[in-house]
Amino acid sequence: MDYTQSYGGVVMCSYKTANLYSRRWFTVLILICLTACGKNSVETQKSPSGDTLKSIIQQRLTPKRTQQLAQLGAELEQLNTPLFQQHPMQADALLSAADQPRFDRSVARLIKQDKSNAQAYIEMAAKLFPQRQYKLTEALLTDDSLNQTDIEEAALSAGLDPARIFVATAAGTEPRITPLIHSLSLTLFEQQATTQTHLTYRVSGSTEWLDALPLFWDAAQHTLSGSIVYLQADTQYELQLTLTLANGSHEEQQFTAQTRADSPPIDEDKIYYLKDIYVDGTLDIEALGIKGSPTGWAKIVGDPNTIIRAWEEDDAAINIGDNSYILFENIQVRGGRYHAIYAYQAHHLWFSGCDVSDFGRTPHYQIDGKAYEYSDDAEPIDQDSGFYLNRSGVIVIENCNIHSPVPAANPQDSGDVRGPSAILIAANHPQPEFEGQIILRNNRFWGDDQHRFKHLIESRSGGRSWGGFIRDSAIYNNDFAYANDSLVELDGGQSNVLVYNNRFEQGFTGITATPNRAGPSYVFHNYVSRLGDQFQHSWAAISLGGYTVAPQGLNNVFENLIVSPSNGLAWQTYKGDASFWVNAVNNIIITTQDDSMTGFCLWDKAQITDSRYLNNYTFNLDLAASKDQASIHQPFIAPELLNYEQAESYSLQDGLVATSAINYMPLANFSRVEANGSILLIGAED
Repeated sequence: MDYTQSYGGVVMCSYKTANLYSRRWFTVLILICLTACGKNSVETQKSPSGDTLKSIIQQRLTPKRTQQLAQLGAELEQLNTPLFQQHPMQADALLSAADQPRFDRSVARLIKQDKSNAQAYIEMAAKLFPQRQYKLTEALLTDDSLNQTDIEEAALSAGLDPARIFVATAAGTEPRITPLIHSLSLTLFEQQATTQTHLTYRVSGSTEWLDALPLFWDAAQHTLSGSIVYLQADTQYELQLTLTLANGSHEEQQFTAQTRADSPPIDEDKIYYLKDIYVDGTLDIEALGIKGSPTGWAKIVGDPNTIIRAWEEDDAAINIGDNSYILFENIQVRGGRYHAIYAYQAHHLWFSGCDVSDFGRTPHYQIDGKAYEYSDDAEPIDQDSGFYLNRSGVIVIENCNIHSPVPAANPQDSGDVRGPSAILIAANHPQPEFEGQIILRNNRFWGDDQHRFKHLIESRSGGRSWGGFIRDSAIYNNDFAYANDSLVELDGGQSNVLVYNNRFEQGFTGITATPNRAGPSYVFHNYVSRLGDQFQHSWAAISLGGYTVAPQGLNNVFENLIVSPSNGLAWQTYKGDASFWVNAVNNIIITTQDDSMTGFCLWDKAQITDSRYLNNYTFNLDLAASKDQASIHQPFIAPELLNYEQAESYSLQDGLVATSAINYMPLANFSRVEANGSILLIGAED
């Protein structure tokens, strides 16, 4: 039955119908290949010489298999070159891996099993399968367990374009202003650490200038950078910056910037109703050709009766590819073998009011406490996700419900935590103007005791400066619950990444920034409480580390309310390094238990000289006293409040604390003060 039809200029067909023939062909092809491989099992167990490699492989090739390789762009004549003659078994293994559902994972598995030939695998794969070479290289580069230099050198040897391999960096010296919806950032390039700044702002046309925090030094990029928060949407602001140089001279700079609107502009001719364009299986936005423009976005509108349901073999329930300028509204998504929603090199996407669940691979085996899809898989199920924003940026996810993955993450006592994430972030779009700029607001991210996530928000390539969010992103007014690792992982590039007004509970750790490769990041006005993995074990509300081995971003931690059974703000090792750079001001941190590894409100093992701890209320209820291991630069201003009754009162406020005790040190633009100016509000807003 043919479901093909046209709607609004978009050709729509059932994914199932369109792929039925190709899937049957592929199944027959695999059977033919398996039969052929079986007939030649003796040869495959021996190590063929370079001279005989081509003939052995060609003996395996049915006409259809040869056609498939030709369609992939394979150049069989390359088997006669020295590279392939020197590595015949590796070439043979690559050709066998070509039929696997995830070619990149198959290649990664081969490399891990034979690390001495890593570069040969990568270079040969790129030459045999040129249509896959860039996606393969990108996938391998995001695997932190592989040697990044091997991948880069092999890709260059294979003739790949360096501009597409290496992440672009900001060029020139012009200041960069990046507006989000309720904030904006300012970054000055080629600066000196000794330069001091004073920043003020106002709504254009207003007569009142308001103070902002100064810009912060980022040694990784040699920039001065900072954010202004709690701004109005779609509003023009004027900024005035004074720089005081090391020689005492002054420089004045002025800027204007417009915050983004609360919703994108829609092209009325590109509004699609899901019930009219979807039948079943994957909703393939690339195949449908749905995309908008900067002045007129496309919009896809869902309804309660139309649910996107991926089939078991579909890698994703929605495939966006690199199509851009699209708003998804009220879409319900179920399934996706790896990811519910997948975007690759896309930008300007907006998801509003969507419900996403039941994604990820089905675990059929448990090995050493970890879930596997198949018993012979080299790796456990990991990084399946509700959203995979792969090399994609300038994205808003708001008012969504992301929950109930199919697999469950293993607990900490089974070793490194592996499992699904609600959102997997890799914001390194190949065009620098589209990197980062991820907004996650007003969402609910949750699992349950039987199906906990690894992370709710996970950063890909978290050890690299281009990993994770990278820059200019905001996570606010969200609920996060049920992870066996950290609830939110910021690891990687964090230049002006804002995390505020969120609630965190039921995770081994609340927020990690281990390491922070490029700052400053800001974690403020959050409420972290009731931590614990599935066995109610936990480490810290906020954990930081890796400053020495992966320098060197600043973590600003302001005015959070933390009630932790374990630790408050504490170290975490990255490649054995527990050092971090933090500016912790005006936090209320209550811990409830005490032993040699828990109960620390502030636990800074390395205590680098640039870190600052100012006016933090810290108290351990079990000890009935403060418990800190950090270099405190300014103790809490009202020591008379450091008592059990006051600490218990703070711990029971459930997210909102009013106190006048820290009003003496308000943080310009960040601190929220009541109308009478006397009481500072701390914690996540209701």
